[in-house]
This record gives sequence, structure tokens and C-alpha cells, in this order.
Amino acid sequence: MKLKQFAQVIELTKTGSFSQAARNLYISQPNLSYSIKQLEDEIGYPLFTRTNDGVIPTVRARDLIEHMMIIYREYCILQELSQDPTKQHKISLRVATMNLYRTIPYFSSIIKRYMKIPINFSFMNYTSLDSIIDQVITCQVDFALIGILSPYVKSVKTKLKNSRIEYHGFTTSPICALIGPRNPLYHIEEPIGVKDIFPFTLITYGNGNEDPSFSLAHATGLDNDMFGRVHVNSSHLFHQTIESTTAVGLVACRKEAFTKDNLWKELRILQLKDCTINAEIGWIKLQRLPLTDIAAELLDTVKILF
Repeated sequence: MKLKQFAQVIELTKTGSFSQAARNLYISQPNLSYSIKQLEDEIGYPLFTRTNDGVIPTVRARDLIEHMMIIYREYCILQELSQDPTKQHKISLRVATMNLYRTIPYFSSIIKRYMKIPINFSFMNYTSLDSIIDQVITCQVDFALIGILSPYVKSVKTKLKNSRIEYHGFTTSPICALIGPRNPLYHIEEPIGVKDIFPFTLITYGNGNEDPSFSLAHATGLDNDMFGRVHVNSSHLFHQTIESTTAVGLVACRKEAFTKDNLWKELRILQLKDCTINAEIGWIKLQRLPLTDIAAELLDTVKILF
């Protein structure tokens, strides 16, 4: 085995395409195919299954590829350190979140805390759980914060387990309506019924290509009953529209947590008393990838949000 083959296997796993992987690695597709074939001959079994939609790792190869990712990542770090001794004390932290915009102030605070030493921070927000899982499997992040809607908790946890990903839950949050001062429901203090928000336009945000069955609107059945629906791919536009119109959004959050760290002070959440759906909030990481001290510090900080 050669380290360059590790890089090739990892890129092929990420892209699912020999042609795209070859382009990303700046080699020809025949050379990539030949290198992978040599590696498969050496280990004695195929690493990838060829399908009409591309290539995917074989069941037998998944554990091997996971080890390759960890070893190659450590090799890259060692290479950096050997080339530039000043990087020996650089702190690295890579985190992914799924629509958890309320974590932003906490990410900002930990950046400020470490500004006086070399840092390499990366914070990425995703609207698709599959995208986050891909980042975790390929060691692109130290950990990820996710939310799982209650109808899908069992299937998602099974998927994570099969991918060798640890899951640690924080809390369970109810589904609430997010409204602004222009909405007639704004001054109601007690929980409202789902039907109370039917007369208003529902606004959602996220990736338009994501599986709709994992959205709050679909899980609660509101995507079919609301007066109208607007979909945006910007968290800022989502909240700004709710603040300036009668549109209603859906969030998974406890009232006290929202009130404590709400970036949009004019917005309120009202719990839906007849909604049986909730969301489990937690964090995930690759089983064999140790959690760094700074990652553990950030996790302890953001836990109070939930």
C-alpha cells in the first residue's frame, strides 16, 4: 500500500466517480483505475462496487477505508509540521452543524478566546444530514451538531451506527411556531394549536434538493395545509421575512433556550400544543477519531444552548 493510494481511495469515496476523482487528483482516469486495481489485487478483495450512478465502497472495504482516512489525515498533519515548525502549536477545529444557527455566538466566542495563538478553525452549516455524515466519514470535521426529528430517530441512529459514527444526545426539543410582530398571534402567551397557523404563509429554508421527508414542514403535515409556502436557502432571509411579514416558520427549540440566546430579538416562538413531533439534538463523530481538547471545550460550551 502507498499513501498516494490512500488519497486516491479517499477521493473516490468522496466523489463516487472515477472521472471526478481523477480530475481532483490531477491524474488521468486510466492511471487512477490502474492504481485502484493494483491496490485491490494487493489486499485481495474489491474496494468499490461499480453502479450506474457511480462507485460506492464495498461492505468489506468500509472499515479499511475508514482507517485509511484517519492515517492519511495524520500524515498530512505530520507533513505540515515537518515543513513549517511554527505550525506545531497551531490549534485546529473543524465543526459542521445542521441548521443550528443559534450556535454562531458560541463559535465566535471560542475564536476570540484563541486569537492570540495560531488557529485553523472551520465552521460549516448544512441543511442535509447526508452531507454532514459524508463530512464525518471522510474525517473532514472533528464533530458535527445535528437534529433528528422523532419519526426518524431509529433509522438515523442505525445509519450512523452502520457508518461507524458515534452519536451523543443533548436534549429533546418541541416543534414551535416562529412568528414576528406583524403576525396576529404575536401577543398570545399560551401554546397554540397547529390549525391556528393555517391562515398564514409557511416559510422554510434549506437545500431545495434535500429529502423533504426530513423537514419540519413535512413531518408535521403543515406543508399541505398552510395558506402558502415560501422556501429560501438563507437563514438570515428566513428570519428577516418572519420579522417583517405575517409568515410563520417552524423551529425545534425550547422556549427558555430561544429566549436566552436569540439573535432576532423581535421574534417569538409559540409551542404547538397538539404537535406530537419533536427533535432530538446531539453531536456525532467518527468512532475511531479522538475528540480534541478544544472540540470538547466547544461542546461543553454549546450544550447550555439546548
